[in-house]
Amino acid sequence: MTGFEECMLRCGSIFMDTVWLQGQLSHLVLLRKNPEWIQEFVEHPLVLPKLMAKERIIYWEKSFEQVQKEFIRLFKDDLLKEEIESIELVMYLRNAIAHSYVTRARSFILYRPSSRHNIESKLEKAFGLVSFEGQADPMIMKVDFSIEENYLAFFQVIKNLDETCLERLCNVVGIPHGRIR
Repeated sequence: MTGFEECMLRCGSIFMDTVWLQGQLSHLVLLRKNPEWIQEFVEHPLVLPKLMAKERIIYWEKSFEQVQKEFIRLFKDDLLKEEIESIELVMYLRNAIAHSYVTRARSFILYRPSSRHNIESKLEKAFGLVSFEGQADPMIMKVDFSIEENYLAFFQVIKNLDETCLERLCNVVGIPHGRIR
């Protein structure tokens, strides 16, 4: 497998993991906002409460950023600072993958964050980037998942959110984590 193919395969894997995480965040948001659905949701694992099914479709159409902002707002008292930072990192990475420049000539993707979001300093912190003299202005990020350590580092962030943060928050809401995984 070429470096390009490896990077694309891993970008696809990470991107779909972010879609999966967004689904979990959406379920938790819906159940936090509508606690009256919880009993039926837990007791009937093969069928969603009718109103929840309708609302869930709306959350499928929202961006990760919209869902994560609502999630953080609703669960702010239950989230650790590091967990909020990890959720934001997942959002930035998802955007980097979705809005990147891809060419088969390279084993990496390039991403230029939208200037309207003014997030360069947040990206530098989240990705551990260091400014240097002569760098592109505006900033361009190189994401290289052909390097296994890079891929595994981000995969671990997603895994930790799922297995630690979301597991705990499911207990707070009163549902089995396996029900939304």
